[in-house]
Amino acid sequence: HGVDTVTISILKASDNSPVGESWNITGITANSAPESNNLNAEISVGENGRITADGKYVVKVSVKDKVGKETVETQNVTVDRTGPIVEITSHTENDVVNAVKTISGTASDEGSGLASGTYKLYYTEGETTQEISLTDEQCKLNIKANGNWDATIPENTLQNQGKYKIEVSIKDKAGFKTTKSVNIVYDNALP
Repeated sequence: HGVDTVTISILKASDNSPVGESWNITGITANSAPESNNLNAEISVGENGRITADGKYVVKVSVKDKVGKETVETQNVTVDRTGPIVEITSHTENDVVNAVKTISGTASDEGSGLASGTYKLYYTEGETTQEISLTDEQCKLNIKANGNWDATIPENTLQNQGKYKIEVSIKDKAGFKTTKSVNIVYDNALP
């Protein structure tokens, strides 16, 4: 019977709403279709031919023959070109603290999802800043399924009073990393 029309659509996976317009390819004949029965088509979506928002999408291809019989195939696609959104919630900029036992916050990634996270601590004395030596295992963040994360700071890590920086880095499953930091002041002296 031969192929009459091929329709290609891109839908948001969350609600199956269309992204842009569908494309119809018509006029396919036995002479114009490749011998392998494969049809290659390049389509453009959004800005510069790309889906502009990270997220989960469905590419839907519908092939209809001349007598109206239709075959539909779908393929799930994840678009992820940006790092996760990361917030530190346990401390605010220039907090004065007399101890730091844990750090915590939130993270989210609409693209590929959260993969892993680490933290670093820096101590500043005068004009000199140095990283506090911790093992890789000590620096791992515990990231929960809901995006909340935390880490326990080893006892006696903050030994000198003064300025510290907490730096948190979280990667998504596509390998993109976001780093956030907050400065605190450690003061364990009695008033």
